[in-house]
Amino acid sequence: MKNMMKDAAILLVITLFAGLVLGFVYQITKEPIALAEEKAAKEAYAEVFPEASEFEMLDDALPKSDTPEWAQAGFAGMQFREILGKVPDDERKELYQLFDELSREIQMFQEVNEGANQILRTNLHMIDKALREKTGKIYNGEGKSETNTRHMTSRRV
Repeated sequence: MKNMMKDAAILLVITLFAGLVLGFVYQITKEPIALAEEKAAKEAYAEVFPEASEFEMLDDALPKSDTPEWAQAGFAGMQFREILGKVPDDERKELYQLFDELSREIQMFQEVNEGANQILRTNLHMIDKALREKTGKIYNGEGKSETNTRHMTSRRV
């Protein structure tokens, strides 16, 4: 028992020392890493948008629809098309173009998402089939094996 307590105390001291060293190193390297990540992101943005001269990082790129500003403007709880009906004509043209572009992007995202889901389902089916052939076990939706479970069409006459 004494030996175990001594070993535990030694491990505690080593862990505390390692934690302090890691914390110190983190504090030293935190800012250079953040600057390097920001520089890499800006380089990637410049590659995608070569005509842009600078990039500004926005914390809240899209405003929330339930903010007091939206309520004060009279747009609280409204859909985008309803908002378009309330804005002046010159703003409506610009907003409609943005809405149209956003709608296309959302539709493209949904199509890509549906394709990815289909690929995932197909791959999961192939994995399930390979596992069934290799182990002879059937796995349910929770990943638990169900032994001796046979499909009704697999019976021999």
